[in-house]
Amino acid sequence: MKVAVFDMDGVFTVCRSSWAWVHRHYGVDNEKSVRDYLQGRIDDYEFMRRDIALWRRALGREVTVEDVVRPLKDIKFTQGAVELVEGLKERGYRVGIISGGLDLLAERLVREGVELDFYLANGVEVKDGVLTGEGVLRVPLKEKDQVLLSLLERYYPCTDTLVVVGDTVVDIPMLKMADLAIAFRAESEKVVEVAHIRVEGDDLREILRAVDFYERVTLQSPGRA
Repeated sequence: MKVAVFDMDGVFTVCRSSWAWVHRHYGVDNEKSVRDYLQGRIDDYEFMRRDIALWRRALGREVTVEDVVRPLKDIKFTQGAVELVEGLKERGYRVGIISGGLDLLAERLVREGVELDFYLANGVEVKDGVLTGEGVLRVPLKEKDQVLLSLLERYYPCTDTLVVVGDTVVDIPMLKMADLAIAFRAESEKVVEVAHIRVEGDDLREILRAVDFYERVTLQSPGRA
């Protein structure tokens, strides 16, 4: 079994953060919450709770799902996403996303033709079309490796090749688990340091070349059939 796992924001999308994209749309920022989260003063739930509260204050009313979906429609996907996933599947991979980004964006990615086998992303709790103010936590930002481990144990226990693609420091724990770790348009040299291959540019199809190179080297190595 071969599995390829991607971060979403900054990899499949041109923007680094779908949450921050919505913030910018409404003219707010969450810099203080980011600092508090990174320094351990708040957890993932409070982080999302504060983000949602920013939207409510900016709008001066309750936030609807459409208020979140509308700005997400403007996010551009990275070139070659459909071809990348198709190419990986042709090579025998199960392909999916583990992301702290918004699941509403992951759903759009699938609707627009990127045929993922799975995606795990965070969301907003909704009742009757209106946000309750709470987030839906599926991927703790500091524990993406644990999410990946649980996924593999439950659905892909016979995985013998794991490819992980990420761009930020929160992806490092997942990258360290990979047989092939790829830093795609990495925002930090720390990401590059733990990756086996660095891929730059604006076309996801470059990742296929990295995967093909890895598989050629692996097949040619001693002890492999």
